[in-house]
Amino acid sequence: MAIAQYTDKFWYPDGTLATGISVRVFPLTSNILAPLFADLAGTIPLDNPLTTSGTGTVSFFAEEGEYWMHADSESFRIAVGLSPVTPTEFAALQAEVDAAQVDITTLDGEVNTAQADITSLQSDTSELMSVALSSGIAAGGDITPNAVSPSAIDISPFIGYITDFTSDPFNPSITRIDFPGVVGLEMDAGSLARTVTSWLMDTNQVITQVPSPTTNEQRRTHIRIGLTRQVGGVITVDQSLPVILQQPANQLSDLMVSLGPFSISGNNVTPNGVNLMIDQSAGKLFSQAFNHFVGPVQTNDPHVTTTSAQTPAQFRYVTSTSTTFGALRNTLDVANYAPGGVITPIGGGVVTSTIHRVYLFPANNAVDQMVIQYGMNTYSGLSAAVAAIGAGVFTPNAMLADAALIGYIAVTRSAVNLSDPTQATFVHAGKFATP
Repeated sequence: MAIAQYTDKFWYPDGTLATGISVRVFPLTSNILAPLFADLAGTIPLDNPLTTSGTGTVSFFAEEGEYWMHADSESFRIAVGLSPVTPTEFAALQAEVDAAQVDITTLDGEVNTAQADITSLQSDTSELMSVALSSGIAAGGDITPNAVSPSAIDISPFIGYITDFTSDPFNPSITRIDFPGVVGLEMDAGSLARTVTSWLMDTNQVITQVPSPTTNEQRRTHIRIGLTRQVGGVITVDQSLPVILQQPANQLSDLMVSLGPFSISGNNVTPNGVNLMIDQSAGKLFSQAFNHFVGPVQTNDPHVTTTSAQTPAQFRYVTSTSTTFGALRNTLDVANYAPGGVITPIGGGVVTSTIHRVYLFPANNAVDQMVIQYGMNTYSGLSAAVAAIGAGVFTPNAMLADAALIGYIAVTRSAVNLSDPTQATFVHAGKFATP
């Protein structure tokens, strides 16, 4: 600890110097006389108590800190080596303390407000979760045949939820199911009397066996675990078929990708005139996320795109195996088809026909929105080609996965006028790959 000097002068109340007065010095928190020194190095001890000098002065060296000084029945709190606080500095410090107190009060108010916001958010989150959560299995729940009994199954442990909206739609109840699993669960009399059975669980973890398929109501009030098929009391098929709670958005995406793009309205393909050109009307297409951004702007209609009309339409050709689209053109290539992905002249008589399939991309540029794939088969006449639309084997080019089939053009190899019904027939496609 550093040593510092203390020096001060004292007077009696009548103004005379307090000389020859015995002075005792104690540390602030002790009743033992403090060590005092005559030098800064602390090597020359001084007596404690001290005696004031002829000028009423007390002077000594001691460790920095606060002390009590007792002189002539008076006590003084003194500081050695510490800067004294002036009234002005004290007032400034007090003002800072007062300001800090105001800040603390304000902060307390903000904390209370934040706590209220958190409580409200927790309530909103709980409400949102209860509305968004379905009845189903989050993890586990595999059905397997029992190793001992041919008429029994094993169900692995699973975590699931049953959400009940019927009792109180404004406050649905959510029951968490932590099922430990079961081994050797036998078919009941009802299951043995029918071929296919669905296995369900209620909120009390009671497993029931019901006719399959399950109803919409059952999938909401129970957890569907799966189904079994039996013949003569022997389970021959066991299949886990839960409502999967994991990644619901990606499950919707799975469905959209599987169904593929389709035309919602418009997008009709018609003859342009006495020529081999075609027209295409404006319309709407459904294609996953193609309308999520229009330019840099995010839309509220992410999957539905408005297509532009073309008169005449410009398009590119592909075969089933093309890796690039053909050159931009506006006339139908009626003389060729592409078996196995190879562009080949159509042989046979003048009425030998093929089917061109017209696809539309939800592109922002009308010139790039239409692609036509060559037919892969030929037919003896136009009527035979029309009859084959939507039937037989056809392999769409993989690059058309994000395009919608909007129409078929059955046309003879010698056609020069697509508006002549004896040379060409236009068929509008349904939402999927059938007329």
